[in-house]
Amino acid sequence: MKRKARFDSSAPVAAISEELRKYLNNVFSSPAGILKKLPLPDEEFVETWNSYFIESGANGVFKTLKKYLPQLNFPIEKGVSALEEYRAAVLAEKPVTEISANAGLKIEAEDSIGLLIHKTPAGSIPVITVRNRNDFETLYRALAFKNEPEPVPASTGACAISGYNNCGRYIAYKNKCAAEDPFGLSFLENPADQKSRYQDSFLLLGDGPYSGLAPSCAGFGEAEWRDYSLKIRLGHESVHYFTKRCLGSMRNNAHDELLADYAGICGAFGEYDAELFFKFCGIENFPEINPAGRINNYKGSPCLSDENFRAMCAFLYSAALNIERFDKKHRKNFTRGDFTTAAVLCIASASIDLIAAENGLSVLETALASV
Repeated sequence: MKRKARFDSSAPVAAISEELRKYLNNVFSSPAGILKKLPLPDEEFVETWNSYFIESGANGVFKTLKKYLPQLNFPIEKGVSALEEYRAAVLAEKPVTEISANAGLKIEAEDSIGLLIHKTPAGSIPVITVRNRNDFETLYRALAFKNEPEPVPASTGACAISGYNNCGRYIAYKNKCAAEDPFGLSFLENPADQKSRYQDSFLLLGDGPYSGLAPSCAGFGEAEWRDYSLKIRLGHESVHYFTKRCLGSMRNNAHDELLADYAGICGAFGEYDAELFFKFCGIENFPEINPAGRINNYKGSPCLSDENFRAMCAFLYSAALNIERFDKKHRKNFTRGDFTTAAVLCIASASIDLIAAENGLSVLETALASV
């Protein structure tokens, strides 16, 4: 896709305020030599989700997941998360099979819900795919918002779930502890230290237009753009899992989105396209910012001031251009493993403003030499 820049990315940005500096602070930590150690072994929860996958082949994905994820047995209603039965179910005080009959989730197209186990450099990750927008929003609210009717932005088409308390695994762990230690001393003293025994990570993906970008704006036909959108989301959300497990952080921050969209775009198209990233964010006509653009979801907490938000977008724009230059220059000649993974490590090694600087390409190249 050809890019026609409309913003002078070499123009200096005003001095960085303390508020913006705090937002731009790089929190990723990359262990030395990590690229050579990848891919990492699967985490414990993957074996359990492999059993879900096998079972879903016979019984259907939604029916299978409903047996193991208690949230799928309650409707989306205001206040439902405060109900005693809901709390008892999600806290594993009783098995899902003992939940009394109720309305449950209203799903329009069960057959459109899929499940796969996706291999990533950080290990395999379960992925729930939903090809019906209303069903995607329903599952999003159930799994991310405790079945509360919170709004889901139109530009949101995926969710990375981390630290999910798997009730079946928790009960199995508790029973194992009881058998090995009848007095329950070890379980009572250190349950928080054993989270890997009962907490899961997984992805929820929709196949709607990525970032709410219409097929015509992306330059593709509708069916083709849906396929690409799902591929972009898979790469994008896989990177969030990667940074959480390997780099120590996963935040609602523009740096995370820069990384994840880089991997998503490269996974779908084989190379990086900064102009496509600008359209995803809503900054393709910067300094104009699309009020409906996805970048507005990443203003920080507390929110950046309007001035600092615009400055952050300017850094993001310039950083993406330098990343595109970096990708084009080094992708084809890289011989030490997967270049996209190496590039993600490089982008994670420096803050957005450093990557956006005039010497941003050199910053990335220095990082590439040491990964």
